[in-house]
Amino acid sequence: MGAVLTDRVIAEHLSPIHVFLERSLEQGSMLYLAARSLSALRECIQELPEYWQQIASRISVLDNPSQITSSHPRFYPYPSSYIENGKTIHFQYVRRLERDDVCQTFLAKTDDGEEVVVKLVSTYGAEVHNFLYHNGYAPRLHYHGLLPDYPTNPFRNNLPPDIPHIQMYLVIMDYIPSGPEPDYSDVVSQLEDALTKLHANGFVFGDLRPPNLLFDTAGRLRLIDYDWAGRYKVDEELLGECVPLDVQEKIEAYISNCTASSTSNTTYARYPVFMSDAIDWPAGVGPRDYILPWHDWDMLDKLLESPQASPSTSI
Repeated sequence: MGAVLTDRVIAEHLSPIHVFLERSLEQGSMLYLAARSLSALRECIQELPEYWQQIASRISVLDNPSQITSSHPRFYPYPSSYIENGKTIHFQYVRRLERDDVCQTFLAKTDDGEEVVVKLVSTYGAEVHNFLYHNGYAPRLHYHGLLPDYPTNPFRNNLPPDIPHIQMYLVIMDYIPSGPEPDYSDVVSQLEDALTKLHANGFVFGDLRPPNLLFDTAGRLRLIDYDWAGRYKVDEELLGECVPLDVQEKIEAYISNCTASSTSNTTYARYPVFMSDAIDWPAGVGPRDYILPWHDWDMLDKLLESPQASPSTSI
């Protein structure tokens, strides 16, 4: 176990549990993994003093603990800059965007005074995000890439092809203040238009729920969570009764234009390994299943039927 103290104690497993049985068939491999863990720990212990000296030299308020507030860097992830159009943009964290302790989404402000949203994710549909931004349904995406200095997973080549290897990505997008929710008919119209554009171009959203919807001060819909978004697999059962006929025709037109070569190396959108039992997912959907167009429309029907549905307040 490893732990760090910010405004609370955060503890996580640093390695799997190593069990050594005298006659285990895996004894050799387990010993090797344990040795790797101990070697990494030894290197960390040697490097930590130098790391903290660098931190101390940059943060003058360490001389006066009373000046440490909730916006202090110690309470936030280490990335503090990104590159856009060849220029390094520095930012400072302002606050978490949710009160949940596991929230990995933050409000930040660049040196130029621009408010941005900073997210840490293991997967992200940047292609879908950019597509919807150019169609007016997403905040502008400034940056998407691996966390700086984040180590690659040495075991990723041994994982099954449908299991994503563990990587952490940094995502930077515009901060969009929320406004009043528009009329019901306008809400429906915008949601249907966004889904139609997605599906006609081979994309799915995957998690169409109130927390992932935002209406700006002009009443414009913005979809704000693309962790599961991506391309849909064209040889699956894509359509259902909930998909409007005109959208079905557009999906079929997209499929007819697809060739084996254009989809051979495509990574398709899938549901995560862990899915909340508290959410009413489309019928038959389970962990690691492909996300399909009819799932989005089924979730839209559930969203519009729910009396408790309310969009996100801001991002």
